[in-house]
Amino acid sequence: MVHLPVSGGMKIDHVGVTTADIEAALASMFGNLAGNLAPVRVRGPLDNVARGVRQAFVRVEGGLVVELLSPLGGTASPISQHVRSGGGAHHICFVTPDLAATVHAAKQNGARVVVAPTPDIAFEGRSIAFLMDPLYGLIEFLESDRADQGHHQGHPGRDEISFTSLPASELD
Repeated sequence: MVHLPVSGGMKIDHVGVTTADIEAALASMFGNLAGNLAPVRVRGPLDNVARGVRQAFVRVEGGLVVELLSPLGGTASPISQHVRSGGGAHHICFVTPDLAATVHAAKQNGARVVVAPTPDIAFEGRSIAFLMDPLYGLIEFLESDRADQGHHQGHPGRDEISFTSLPASELD
């Protein structure tokens, strides 16, 4: 049985990784690992109060975007237990042109909704959904940027401020 409906224009947007200290993780990526990963900070860190996380997006060599996540102090963060267990790989995010249809297909194939589709500030208000798949674990689905159909993988739109070491035109 196919569990993930990876078709119809879906692609990987980012991989989520939890850490107890997002600033230390960023320093490591831009310090000790910089020669190996050639990281570019795409966005953050930012506090996402609605999700109970502090997050930053970093693009590494090869184009992969890593979302670093740490629990946001003073909130009931959904990642606290994962961090207490050592942190690390948390989820994979797929961008999809039809979030409702993708969530429906995943549910039909045995996935359980953990977070129903809802807008998220980390993605310019585009909606996300988290599902637990019995074979693949935690999956995030992100609706495509309607204006640019996913052109800005893992980072803000052209009119937003982004924290980066390259001009926004070079992040595409």
